[in-house]
Amino acid sequence: MKRIVWPVLVLVAATLVAGAEQSDNHMLNAVPAPGKVVIDGNLSEWDVSGGITVCRDVAAQMGSYSATVAMMYDADALYVGVDWFDPTPMVNNYDPRFDVDLRHCFHSDSIQLHLRTDMERKVIGWYFTRGKSPAICALDGWFPWLDDRPIPYIDGIKALGITEAFQLKAQAPSAGSGQAAGYVQEMRIPWSAIVKSGKAYKAGESFDCMLAGESHDGPR
Repeated sequence: MKRIVWPVLVLVAATLVAGAEQSDNHMLNAVPAPGKVVIDGNLSEWDVSGGITVCRDVAAQMGSYSATVAMMYDADALYVGVDWFDPTPMVNNYDPRFDVDLRHCFHSDSIQLHLRTDMERKVIGWYFTRGKSPAICALDGWFPWLDDRPIPYIDGIKALGITEAFQLKAQAPSAGSGQAAGYVQEMRIPWSAIVKSGKAYKAGESFDCMLAGESHDGPR
């Protein structure tokens, strides 16, 4: 039997959520996209072999408040796919058009990516519940709110060309209610949005990427 070895783009990753017996991840391997990637919230065409499991409390919350995060790449973009387990999925009413302090959008369902390449940029993606639309904001800097300077927010979709899609997951029949047990979040981030030079990363190269996820436990 031949072993197939994928060339990987290595990302240094860590979870920010705190709690007892949480998952402990230090590396996330982004694998080459096996073909054309359609951003539709469906990861069926993905290679998720490099994915990691993220959970705040493995003993108590795995499969109810947890996620699997995978990444792929090609010459044009970095792809992020998150398979969320969440009994109250896609609840986030921070309006990307009007909320003044968008850093608080990660207080509800969202994924946050702290990226350090030849620049430092934070990308936050969420589903705007009332607007029934994807939302992405970006901030320059690793933690740009640590001082008193005004924070300029960047529209990740309009200004940076990031695309995003969501799809609810059907609950297992044994659960009975037929309600969603979570959702899938899929993002395409052009290299030009996170690399100052615009140059694509290649297999064997690496950059820092700190991940944080938030699952809100009810409507707000």
